[in-house]
Amino acid sequence: MGRGLGIRALVTLMVVTPLVLAVALMLGLLVVTSRSIAEGLGSEVVANATSDISAETERYLASAIRTSELYARRVERGTLPTSGLQAWELSMLDDIVVSKRVDSICFANMQGETTWILRGVGGRLEVGRVAGPGPDQAVEFEISPAGVVGKEPLRQHQFIASERPWWTGAKASPVPLWTPVYFWFGEQGGAISTGTGYTRAITGPDGKPAGALVIDVTLEALSKFLKTLPVADKGEVYIVDREGLIVAASHGAVVSKAGERLALEDSDGPMAHAVSAHLGPPSAWTGRPPPPRARIGGEWARVQTVRIAPEPGIEWLAVVVLPEAAFMADAQSVQRRALVAALFTMAGAAALGWIVSRRLARPVQALSAHVRKIGAGDFSSRIELKAAREFETLSAELNKMSGGLRQRLELERALEVAQEVQQSLLPEHDPDLTRLDVVGRARYCDSTGGDYYDFIDVRGTIHGGTLIALGDVMGHGIGSALLMATARAALRAYAEEGHPLATLLDRVNRVLAADARHGRFMTLEIALIDPSAGTIRWASAGHDPIMVYHPTRDEFEELGTEDIPLGIDRDWKYREHSIAGLGPDTVLLMGTDGIWETRNTDKEFYGKERMKNLIRKHRSGTANDLAVAMEADVKTFRGSAEKLDDLTYVAIKIKPEPRDKSVPLAMAAASPEI
Repeated sequence: MGRGLGIRALVTLMVVTPLVLAVALMLGLLVVTSRSIAEGLGSEVVANATSDISAETERYLASAIRTSELYARRVERGTLPTSGLQAWELSMLDDIVVSKRVDSICFANMQGETTWILRGVGGRLEVGRVAGPGPDQAVEFEISPAGVVGKEPLRQHQFIASERPWWTGAKASPVPLWTPVYFWFGEQGGAISTGTGYTRAITGPDGKPAGALVIDVTLEALSKFLKTLPVADKGEVYIVDREGLIVAASHGAVVSKAGERLALEDSDGPMAHAVSAHLGPPSAWTGRPPPPRARIGGEWARVQTVRIAPEPGIEWLAVVVLPEAAFMADAQSVQRRALVAALFTMAGAAALGWIVSRRLARPVQALSAHVRKIGAGDFSSRIELKAAREFETLSAELNKMSGGLRQRLELERALEVAQEVQQSLLPEHDPDLTRLDVVGRARYCDSTGGDYYDFIDVRGTIHGGTLIALGDVMGHGIGSALLMATARAALRAYAEEGHPLATLLDRVNRVLAADARHGRFMTLEIALIDPSAGTIRWASAGHDPIMVYHPTRDEFEELGTEDIPLGIDRDWKYREHSIAGLGPDTVLLMGTDGIWETRNTDKEFYGKERMKNLIRKHRSGTANDLAVAMEADVKTFRGSAEKLDDLTYVAIKIKPEPRDKSVPLAMAAASPEI
C-alpha cells in the first residue's frame, strides 16, 4: 500500500470543512427561529383541534341522549305501552329517520318482549320483534320509511334481552350510561364498524320498573369528522378508550381485517406506534399528562391529549399529533438568510474542488476506461490505481467484482438450462381424448417453480386410462423445482405399476418424507374420470379441491379431502374418493392457489367466486376457450401488481357422446379415458 495522503483526509481538508461550517451556521439559525414559531403555532393548532373534537363528540352523542330521554318521558306519561310493543314501531321509525346520528332504538320489557328498529347495511331499515326466549322467537323484517313491513322475515334467531350487556348495565346503574364500544356487524357476520349504546332503565306510569331502553350509534362518522380537521392534513388524530383501543381515527383502520378492535400501537397510521410509545400504557393516562413534544420518525412533533365526552360509561381520550415541520412556513425567511451564507461558502468550496479534481482526474479516467472494458465483456481486465490508498483498495475490489460478474453470468446460464429441463418435464401437448377436452398450463413467476401438472398413460394397468395430476411445492425457485422433479419421477414410476390412487400418494409421500431436511412440502391431487359412466375418482394430498360445474343445474361442487400435504408425515395413509353424476358439458378445474390468491394493486384476492363466474360465462366454449379467458382475466385483475406465485391449472370439459352408434361393442366397453 502507498503512503500518500488518503482521499478522505484530502476531501475533508479542502472541501468538506467549509461546507460543514456553512451547514452548522444555517442549522443554528433555523433551530433558534423554528423553536419560537413551533411553540406558538403548534400549541394553538393542536389546542383548537382538541377543542373541536371534544365539541363534535358531545354533539354526536347528544342525539342518542335526547332520544333516550324522549322515550323515557313517553313511557312515564303512558304515551307508549310497556307491553304489546308493536305500538312503539311507528314512533321509533319516525325518530330514526329524522335522527341521522341514531342507528338503533331498542326496548325490552320485564317479560322479555322486545322490539327495535335499526339502520342496517346500506341504510336499510329493519324492525325486530321478540315474543319470547325461544330460539326462533326473534324475527326481523325490512321496513320502509313509510312504515310498510316486509312480508318475508330477514332472519329468525334467539334474543334474550336480560342477557345483553346493555340490559344488565342499565339495571345496575342508577343513572343512564354508555355501553363499552362494540362491533356493528354486517349481513355476513363480519364487523363493519364500531358503535356504542346509551342505555337506561325505564319506569312505567306506576313508578315500577318497566324494562330497559338502549339507543345505539355507530362511530364511523367520528372517524370521518377527524379526517376533515385541518390538523389531519399533516398530522394524525385519534380517539381512544380507557383500554387503549381506537374509537375513531383520522388515519388507518379502527378494526383489523380479522374483525378485532385495534389498539393505538397496532394502527397502520404512520405516527400511531410512536405516539403509543410516547403516551405509555393506558393505565398511565389518568396521571400526569405526557410531554407536549415527541420524536416521531426522527422529527419533533406536538402531542396533546384531552379527555372528552364526560358521560357515564365513557372514558375517551383525544390524541392529536402534529409534526412541527407542518407549521414551519414562517421560518422561510431564516432559511433564505442561511441559503445566502451557504452560497458564499459553496463558491469557496468550488474553487477548492477544482484543485482537488486535478489530483483525482487521472485515476477517474483510468477507472472509466476499465469500466468500459468490463461492460464490453472483458472480465479478464485488471486495474491498478496509485493516487491514494482508497484508490488502491478500489482497484482490488473492482478486480474482485469482475470475477464475481463472470460467475454470475455462468450462474444465469445454468438457470436457463434448469428452466429448459423443468419445462421438458411438463407435458409437451394436451392429450387428445375422445370424450374429454383437456387443457393444462403452468406459468412460473420465476425462471423455475414448484408447480406441476401431468398426464400419465395408465392404459396398461387396472385403471385403463390417463391419470391427471396437479401439484404445488411450497415456495418457488430451484429448490421447489428439484422437489417437483422428484415427485414427478416417483409418481410416474408407481403409476405404471397400477396401484390404487391412495397407494400412489402413500408411496410418493414416503419418497418425499424420506429426507425432510429441506423443510419443504408439496400438495398434490390425482384423478381418473370415466365420461361414459359419469364418474370421477380422486385422491388429494392437501391440495385445493377440484372445482366441478354442473351446467344442467347451474351448480358448483368442490371435491376436496382432509388429507395433509406430501413430505410431512411419512406414515400418513391417504384416501381415495369418488362421485357420479358428471354429464356432458360438465366442466372440471384443477388449479394451484396462485390463481385464487392473485392480488391486485389494492391487495384484493382474485378469489374463487370470480373463477366460478368465469366458468359459468364460458360454459358453452371449449376447455381452451376457458383457459385463454381465465389467464386474460387474472392478468387484467392483477394489473400492475407484482406476480408473487406460480399459476398452474388443468381445465377439463366432458364432451357429449358421439352420435355415431355403430361403434363396435368392444370399443364401447373401453376403459375410462382419464
